[in-house]
Amino acid sequence: MKLRTVAAAMTALALGSTVITGTVGAARAAAQEHTEGALTSAASPGTVDIEEALTAQGATRIRVHESQAAPITAARGLPTDTFKVWTTWADYYKNGKLHIAFYGRWAYKSGFIGSGDPDDASAMAVTGFPSKCWTKVSAGVTTNNELGERTSLSYQKLDGHAKSIWGVKDDTRAFQLENKYGFHWIDMRRDRVLRACRARKAGSYFMEHNQGGTGGWGASVNLLILSVSYSGGGGQVLQKAATYDYYS
Repeated sequence: MKLRTVAAAMTALALGSTVITGTVGAARAAAQEHTEGALTSAASPGTVDIEEALTAQGATRIRVHESQAAPITAARGLPTDTFKVWTTWADYYKNGKLHIAFYGRWAYKSGFIGSGDPDDASAMAVTGFPSKCWTKVSAGVTTNNELGERTSLSYQKLDGHAKSIWGVKDDTRAFQLENKYGFHWIDMRRDRVLRACRARKAGSYFMEHNQGGTGGWGASVNLLILSVSYSGGGGQVLQKAATYDYYS
């Protein structure tokens, strides 16, 4: 992975300081804190500048690790270029403690409109963060429209120490997809330094879009697979993943 070091303070909003309690309200509050105001690039709408957001929160010694994971695609009835996914790692220090954050991102292709039930699934899992040394301080999802404006269409489905699953409502307005861009994150803080906690770290991100189906869904995730079970008909489905993106 390539490394970039941030040398100057920037602007935008906080990433990585809110504790998820497991409630929908707390999860939404974390998403709000992480991302509001962070999507400001007119040249690249929907692009979250992780460096700027972390710096604005007071983080120091930030490094962003660019993903080298190759996306995997599974489709049933939808074009495989409907959207793309990619992943990013970042590490930084806050209040003297090391944080490592894993991010999964999606972007739909220009002109795509495909909304309706069931909602979409965004999921990630990480490894190498044993709970005796690492605390998950936040996890969440944000959604944005074609202009990069926040649309708040995500909700938490599962919250575990090393995994996170959220639902995403794929709405349209004025012939534009309201969840065209989005990203999902898990942020870990190191609270103890033990030899037993030096395992190699990796993360996987999954996004499953569906349309033309009925009912809701349940899901499970690990580093290898996101499994989604629909209560009605899943309709047309496209899942993309970036698996085993190693942190170094």
